[in-house]
Amino acid sequence: MKKLLSSFIISLCALVPFAASAASTFDYLWENTFHYTTLFESLDGYHVSGNASVDGSQLLLVADNTTGTSEVKKTPAWQGVITFSQRSRFRTTIAMADSSKAVVYYGIGDRTRQGYGFKIVDGFLYGYTNDGTTEKTTLVGAVKPGEIYTLEARFKPNSMAVFYVNRVIMGTIKSSLPRATKVPNRNFFTITLISADGTAKSFQTSYFEYLQTRNE
Repeated sequence: MKKLLSSFIISLCALVPFAASAASTFDYLWENTFHYTTLFESLDGYHVSGNASVDGSQLLLVADNTTGTSEVKKTPAWQGVITFSQRSRFRTTIAMADSSKAVVYYGIGDRTRQGYGFKIVDGFLYGYTNDGTTEKTTLVGAVKPGEIYTLEARFKPNSMAVFYVNRVIMGTIKSSLPRATKVPNRNFFTITLISADGTAKSFQTSYFEYLQTRNE
């Protein structure tokens, strides 16, 4: 009985530092990071142009010779939280029925201004960065019809952007990075689908998750 009690006390003592460490980690994340997740249950609160809808538990963009371009933006810039002056990252899943003759942008910020993320051009998948003047891309794969891809991009101010496809590092960009100024981004994130030849194209994404170190 004494041996059993002694063993229990030793085990309990071993757990105390872990519990304290876990609490400290939890407090640190709460006080020093901003975390946002959406499963695209609704388009309320988004700026929408073209043909965008919520289908079950995913966001669906459609572009053709009528719409040309369909786009969804999240723009809480007035909150002053989203910024390129801090480390950030996002991840998502995507799928396309036909990626030929299509252009897709999926990233933080704005596709025509400062930002980083992923770009699809005629079936090829790229990581991209934009400093507001120049866009830089790196080839990270291809998008095959009907296949689901998990994408993740990690941004470190004044250093690099790293791109993952299906949890594997596929590319890095160290130039044309968004400027690391302590100001809120113009847009939080932007998803754009363009039909390059006027035929119907569709793009699906099931969730968007974002993590960033806070400014304050």
